[in-house]
Amino acid sequence: MRELCAAVQAARVAARQRDWLFFDSFGTDEPALRAAASALERLDATLVGLCVEHVLRANALPGAKPRMRRG
Repeated sequence: MRELCAAVQAARVAARQRDWLFFDSFGTDEPALRAAASALERLDATLVGLCVEHVLRANALPGAKPRMRRG
């Protein structure tokens, strides 16, 4: 749950970054565009990872030992 809350907060920040991408002055700053794109890619990977983890837990065999996440 902690990881999900952190991902939700990151998504809120990303929403602001996404809006900044469409401002004319921001659109000419290539390093800033690259940084924003990297942040959005990391957020995507985090959200996909949380979804996959949820599906794996939901479909685990009864009595299966839970796997520890590497972080």
